[in-house]
Amino acid sequence: MIAVESAITLIKISENETKLIYSGQNKGINFLGKLFMKFNSTKKNQQVVDDFMQRVKVEALKEKDK
Repeated sequence: MIAVESAITLIKISENETKLIYSGQNKGINFLGKLFMKFNSTKKNQQVVDDFMQRVKVEALKEKDK
């Protein structure tokens, strides 16, 4: 119904700093998937990515405090 592609790239900047690059794409592969993607809002997709990045940040800060 929907093909989901995503990638995460980590680049070490320094001992205490890492750059995280997240990229992804959702694509409808049949009629229902394409219809769903047409009505899915960009704002909602951005919120999903923002929530994911916030969880990554929280976990990274937990690791830093160990």
